[in-house]
Amino acid sequence: MNRIVKNHNLCQSSSKKLIYLEFLRIISIILVIFNHTGANGFFLYALSEFSVFYPFYFFCSIACKVAVPLFWMISGALLIPREESISELYKKRIFKILMALIVFSFIQYLFWVFGDESRTFYIWDFVKTLYTSHFGMAYWYIYAYIGVLLVLPLIRKMARNMNRKEYIYLFCLSLTIYGIIPIVQYLLWQGNIVINMNVTWSMFSEYLVYFMAGNYFGNVLGKEELSGKKAGVYAVSGFIAIIISCFMTKFMTNITGMIGESEAQTFYNNLIMIPSFSIFYSVRYLSIKYEKYLSQGVKNIIYTLGSAVFGVMLTENLWREKLEVVFYFLKPYCKIFPSCIIWVLITWICASVTILLIKKIPFVRRLL
Repeated sequence: MNRIVKNHNLCQSSSKKLIYLEFLRIISIILVIFNHTGANGFFLYALSEFSVFYPFYFFCSIACKVAVPLFWMISGALLIPREESISELYKKRIFKILMALIVFSFIQYLFWVFGDESRTFYIWDFVKTLYTSHFGMAYWYIYAYIGVLLVLPLIRKMARNMNRKEYIYLFCLSLTIYGIIPIVQYLLWQGNIVINMNVTWSMFSEYLVYFMAGNYFGNVLGKEELSGKKAGVYAVSGFIAIIISCFMTKFMTNITGMIGESEAQTFYNNLIMIPSFSIFYSVRYLSIKYEKYLSQGVKNIIYTLGSAVFGVMLTENLWREKLEVVFYFLKPYCKIFPSCIIWVLITWICASVTILLIKKIPFVRRLL
């Protein structure tokens, strides 16, 4: 417990950005954009069953789902150790997120209205959609993030008083409830018999588990405890977890005959905790071991691009849709998947540059 407290204090006393967390932000937002490419990339495997690259496409489709867990872990690693009052939390975080959500939702709404002649500007339509739904594919995460921030003072109390066995118990319990039980019961009964959902609803959300996991892997585990051997074990475990998810997805679609993008994702996230933990652990370990070899220029680039990620999340759908022409232009020359990757990277670069430019505006800078 002393070590846990010590690590918390170390994190609290330093306002310096951590290179591995900024790098994880960048990787995560690129995967988020890829996750939104549909049959052009993310769901390409469903249209390529007889291709030699089918296993690779299938693997990538599930592997990219680590993006959201990594975002939660980054937030948990940064926010749980900090000391701030409830009033400070509302002023510094919740108010900022709400303002960003409102401003950028309104921008999205304007694109909707002026991009579709059948739509008419109606402020009540905007307010109702803002309250009941969301305007961008990634905006659901902002709503969920606000929910976690509202209970952050309680999460901090719980996390700071948990020992390592209790953290491991939390992770194992979550993996059992959200991963193992759904897989086993589907293998046995193909969806005809499922556990009473009141059991899981009354426990905790996966978001909370990832949030807590970020604190565990980012702060509770000391630097001296990280090793390449453990990173290797995590990597192998993560790879196997994705393969199992691929198998379960194939098994389910063979039974149901339904392979639509939404129906096929039943088992995508069941075991994604394992590769998510693996990536977070490994990137932190590699950062500690090799950061000294990075020039300050490279670090500054990572810090700068990392600082734009939240804004990219708020605007990526606009850029992705506008730049889809890049995909169709490249497709005859580079084939589908490489064209998709180039499209994703150009989307990320354009969105990042735009956000970095508008962050120079004082009011917008405070939101982003």
